[in-house]
Amino acid sequence: MKSLKKTTRPAAQARKREPVRLPNALPPLDLPPGIRRPLRAVAGKQLCVAWTQCLLWIICTVCVLLLAQTGADFLLDLPWRTRLGLLVGDGLLLCGLIFRYGFMPWRKRLTLEQAALRAERHFPLFRSSLISAVQLARRPEGSSSLVAALLGQVTKRVSEVNLRRVIPAAHLLRLAFWAMVLMAVTGGSIRGFAPKSYLLLQRLCLFNVPLPTDTIVVPVSGDLAIPAGETIELAAKATGVIPRTGRIEIFFEGKPMQVISINPKPTTPELFSVRLQNVQQPLRYRFCLNDGHSPDFQVKLLHGPVLETVAFKQTYPAYTGLKPTEHSAGNLTLMAGSKLHIEGRASQPLQTAQIQLQKEGKSVEMKIGSDPKLAACEIAIPAKGLEGFSILLENTDGMKSQGNAFYRVEVIPDKPPEVVFSPGQPESASLVASAQPRLRFEVRDDFKVKQVFFCCQLAVNTPDGAAAPDVPAVKKIPLSVPKPAGILAFDYQWKSPSEFQGWKEGAIVNHWIEAVDDNDVTGPGVGRSPTRQWNVVSVEAKREELNAKLRKQAESLDDLSRTQEMLRKNVGDFLKYKGAR
Repeated sequence: MKSLKKTTRPAAQARKREPVRLPNALPPLDLPPGIRRPLRAVAGKQLCVAWTQCLLWIICTVCVLLLAQTGADFLLDLPWRTRLGLLVGDGLLLCGLIFRYGFMPWRKRLTLEQAALRAERHFPLFRSSLISAVQLARRPEGSSSLVAALLGQVTKRVSEVNLRRVIPAAHLLRLAFWAMVLMAVTGGSIRGFAPKSYLLLQRLCLFNVPLPTDTIVVPVSGDLAIPAGETIELAAKATGVIPRTGRIEIFFEGKPMQVISINPKPTTPELFSVRLQNVQQPLRYRFCLNDGHSPDFQVKLLHGPVLETVAFKQTYPAYTGLKPTEHSAGNLTLMAGSKLHIEGRASQPLQTAQIQLQKEGKSVEMKIGSDPKLAACEIAIPAKGLEGFSILLENTDGMKSQGNAFYRVEVIPDKPPEVVFSPGQPESASLVASAQPRLRFEVRDDFKVKQVFFCCQLAVNTPDGAAAPDVPAVKKIPLSVPKPAGILAFDYQWKSPSEFQGWKEGAIVNHWIEAVDDNDVTGPGVGRSPTRQWNVVSVEAKREELNAKLRKQAESLDDLSRTQEMLRKNVGDFLKYKGAR
């Protein structure tokens, strides 16, 4: 037995390892036209019935929505937003119908196998032969002669029946009947209630037309946007039945409705209007004339731009050597010849901005930057004529700023140099012709003195009644200025007065000092000392003058000596009186 098992086991394993041989598969066969065409007709009818049903449902739905929504609008005067919501809902409902009865049937349209199964359920005579024929034509198995015989037998049976009866269509008749009824009712209503029905259809399509009534209110003023405080006129026309009186309903925010009775104008009985003065807050209004009324309109208040922030920066002339200075908003104290950079930020986007200069009557355009709320410019500060300025703004709606602040400007001019003579120098002196007069003085300036001149001129006496002679020429002698400075001290001696024409005995010579600063913007500034005089006299006259001064001084000394002697005596008498007591 053991030997038998050992000999039979390898043989059994060898048989298991042999591959299983299958019969050769047949190539796919063409489904006979007698079967393919009726089955495709079944699928086509199914899709046609679904799309016809979709169209009928759309017609019924549209008619019902038109009747319901136009009726509701006529009775309730639906606002525009409500009509918009209804229109959006209508669109969603129609899209749902198209998706349910149009797109889904097309997506799930019948294949040949599904059409065959439908036919077998409707016609028992096929049993399972029709679906078998379709499947065997795609994947033939077994004998080709048997498959061909089956296809021929099924083709004969299909020709004996109408496979299109598989798809029922009787329900479409009922749906078509109701669609026709609704179309007739809708069309009759539109025709019977015309032209009111046309207005209702326009309102349903969101046109801003009044509700059809016996009196149609046609707005004239409509929505308004005005500056605060203006006077407005609200007006509307009546068409159809024109009433004798009407009213306007005005709604202010947070306040009860105000009703104003209005009468038509005598010249135009169809025009109703009312004037509202000094409007200070936004409002909503509508006209009610007979049984008609207008839509609600808004009156908005436009506010001009407001200057939220402003910055001033003064740049001094270069000759001053001063650094730029920033100023706060308010009255400004500025130096003549400097430049003022102005930069402001408005509360609204700007279209234009300008600086209105007071008294000069000029304006300077401001440049608007990439940020439409920012504007900047630079103005030059003149020595005279500028008392202040205002900043005028205009937004993109054309509204201008109101109540603009006025920035007063005090212009400080660059003072000319000042000449100060040293003490001890008389304003008038007599000199002999050979003298060389000497002058000691200082020249002072806020910044720097650039040039100094010694000036002299011959004085001319004009007798009463005589014609005025020609004015003598002025001789200007420049003095050496090593380096411009704020304070310069001079000890000047005129060494050549004889070169001056008219320097002789009996002449009177006026002289003064002129100083020029380095102001190259609004200047230069020229400072001048008071005019002083030199009388040119003879040597004898000068000697007499000196002797007179000496005598006067001697007399003064005698008077002083007598005064001291008297004081000494008085003090001695006082001491004796005190000792006796």
